Amino acid sequence: MASNSLEIKNRLRSIQSTQKITHAMKLVAISELQKLRSSFLKNREYDNALGDIVKKVIASQPGYDHPLFQVHEDTKPLTIVLSSDLGLAGAYIQNIFKLVKDHHQPHNRYLWIGHKGYESHQKRGYHLLNPIISSKDLTYHDLENLLTNLIHDYGKGNITSISLIYTEYVNAMTFESKRDRLLPFDPKTFGDSTAKEIIFEPNLETILAHLLPQFLNGIFFNRFLESKVSEYASRRLAMENATDNAEELIEELQLAFNKSRQADITADLLQMIDYDQQDEIIDIKHSYEQALDDLLNRKKVRVTTAYPLTSDQQKALKEALEQRFKAEVVLEMRVDDQLISGIQLVVDGQVIETTMKQAFSELEKHIRSSGK
Repeated sequence: MASNSLEIKNRLRSIQSTQKITHAMKLVAISELQKLRSSFLKNREYDNALGDIVKKVIASQPGYDHPLFQVHEDTKPLTIVLSSDLGLAGAYIQNIFKLVKDHHQPHNRYLWIGHKGYESHQKRGYHLLNPIISSKDLTYHDLENLLTNLIHDYGKGNITSISLIYTEYVNAMTFESKRDRLLPFDPKTFGDSTAKEIIFEPNLETILAHLLPQFLNGIFFNRFLESKVSEYASRRLAMENATDNAEELIEELQLAFNKSRQADITADLLQMIDYDQQDEIIDIKHSYEQALDDLLNRKKVRVTTAYPLTSDQQKALKEALEQRFKAEVVLEMRVDDQLISGIQLVVDGQVIETTMKQAFSELEKHIRSSGK
């Protein structure tokens, strides 16, 4: 039984240590989530405003054919995958991998952002164009340069379509992996021909040459921030669940340890009784009670009076003793009419006595000593 108690105790310590780690990771995820969510919401406002401008411009020119609108035979598709550098985020990574697998074709090429999944997909034969790119410190300008090169390759025909796999942030509990097409643009998504006519300076081509790449960069960066928000929200949720599960397991193991320890103590006591060692049991009991009192900063005071004390008197005595000893005091009340009057206190084996019986006893000793 002793070995079982030790095994439970070691496991209990291990889970308590793990719980501290998951709790710390939860706090880190909450901190990062708050910062990223603020940036994401601000950028989304800009993205929506820029999108409204693009829609008005495109809708005012029905039938306009821009190179980024042209649909080619999709023989050289490219998919940008927004993954993560770290795991421990629930099903966040697995959902991205599943979406990649569902839409994979032998001629697909990939631009993979994030450490997770890069090497495993490369080993499976996926055509990854880039070396490992960490998603941790990417800025708007980093993503802008990356997408500018892809748009240039799209214009030259080296890429026939660009898709983006990311994770949509629905709410604090829900995240969905999505696949959107960045290029070619579908003009139908920008409105209809009922929009007001707009006069362009210097001309429409010059404006769209700047506006459309900027709009694409805004979408790309917004999806990147949204994926990071989803990642940390998912990690916060996963670590919170792990911490709660650890707490439940700790309670179960603590109960199992107490039962096992109680069984060990019972077995030891029965063995001592068999060997006629009852006196040692009493000593052990007293030692245990004293150790427990020291641990709880508690003192037991045996109070003996000639007459029963009222509840108010007991309360006043308890408060006075707690102030004196700076510890919790437990009173053990006794009545002894031979004391005549006064009170006797026994604290830590020391007797504090102010009774008539004590006074008479001392007077008797004094008379006898004087007679001699």
